[in-house]
Parts: sequence; structure tokens; C-alpha cells
Amino acid sequence: MFCMLSTLLFACLAIFALAVPPSQERLSASVVRDPTRLSQSGTVSSVEVQYSTDWAGAILHSQTDTIREITGRLVIPTPRIPIRNDGKDAHYARIWVGVDGDVCESASIRVGCDLVVDSAGNITVNAFYHAFPGPIQHLNSSLSAPGASMTFAIALTSNTTGTVYVTEHTLDETVAQPFKTGAPLCQQDAEWVVENIVIDDKLLAMADFGTVTFTNASAVVEEKQVASRVGTDGARVINIWQDRLLTDVALGASSVAITYLS
Repeated sequence: MFCMLSTLLFACLAIFALAVPPSQERLSASVVRDPTRLSQSGTVSSVEVQYSTDWAGAILHSQTDTIREITGRLVIPTPRIPIRNDGKDAHYARIWVGVDGDVCESASIRVGCDLVVDSAGNITVNAFYHAFPGPIQHLNSSLSAPGASMTFAIALTSNTTGTVYVTEHTLDETVAQPFKTGAPLCQQDAEWVVENIVIDDKLLAMADFGTVTFTNASAVVEEKQVASRVGTDGARVINIWQDRLLTDVALGASSVAITYLS
């Protein structure tokens, strides 16, 4: 779920100098909804809007259908130190597509990348997947760089197994990684998200990521053994609100645009 989790920690596996320090432990920013951390909810142009301290994007919830796949294409942004710099040395943002982790409390699967920019402007991009419960796993990061056209996708073969895909379109290269979750997925939520990373119950300083636009944003849902591909119509919009509104999300029929408000 799009809030901090105070009881489940997983070890950071990044070995890059600009990544989250290995001595730190990351908190899963999923699974537990804390209503006190939602600023408000309402309806704008027939789109349900909610506010979170750490998630921005869209969530497509299905009560009757089973989500089998999710995909989203984007151009990796160039992260920057925000104009309203809080004095932190490094700033972070996490971009991903996922299944479950909002309504479903048992398990989730995500694939995407972490962005890090330090005070000197040095940038690191690390591709990852996270089969929760379980630790985050880093993928071949040579495919991920600012300006790269990427597709992140997940295909489920059961409620505990599947494959995550990271495709770099310029190089025409794909990394495919099978996974198994430690608990059954509910397969109820498809998510396209930019996240403010949380460690030890604390939000890391968030990078100005400009605008992240997921195109070809879709999910495959199955009802009574009949599968169909759907876009983002009917998805809920999530914006990040901390001491102020940090993001603005625009939803299309098959797109999710998430803009950092400087």
C-alpha cells in the first residue's frame, strides 16, 4: 500500500556509490494503509483522487477480474536537486509498475528503476524488481540511463510466480527475470507509480524528476478464463502530499503522466 511499513525491512543490495548506502535498510513502501497519512480524497472529473506521502501515479483496481499482466513504457528522466533544496546530499526517486501492494496485504510484485542524484549532479540509475515479501533485487543496470526509452512489464503464470521484463528500446535488449513471491498475490491492483523512497520510517529526500509519462500503460485481466487487455480508464489517481503538494498526475486512456511540482 502507498505508505510506510514499520515492521518489514529488506536489505539494500545496491553496490553503486550513489545508491542507497548498503548499511541502510529499506522499508517496503507497500502493504499497510495508514489512513492518518492520507491527506484527503475526492473526485475530479470522475477520477478518484487520493493523496499519499510516498506514492504518485495510478492504481487500477479489479474486484472480480484477475490481473495477469501489466506494462508501461517511459523515457527515463534526468533527476535534479529540487529548487527548494532541503540541504540533503543526495535525492532519490523510484519508478515502477506493479501488481498488488495497495488493497492486497499479502504480497506484491514490482519492476522499475531507482534514480539518485548527488549534490554534484552525478546520477545513478539502477533497475530492480521486488517480489514482496522478500528483498529487492537489482537487475542489469547498464540498460537504464536518463533518456533511455524503457518498457517495464510483469507477466504472471500463477498467484506466486511469473516473470518481470525490462526492455531498452534503443538497444533492443530485454532482461527477463523469473520470480516467486513468498505469499500469494491477490492480483487485484495494477499500478504505475513514482515513489518517494522510505528507509527506517523516514522519507528520503525526493529528486525533481520532471515528468514521467507511462505510455502503452495497460493490464491484462481475466474473467471466467477469458483474458482481455485494458488501459487506465477507471484507475484511481494518487498524488504525493507532504508539507505541500509535490506531484500532479494526468490520466489518459492508456497513459499516466506524473509531474514533480517544483
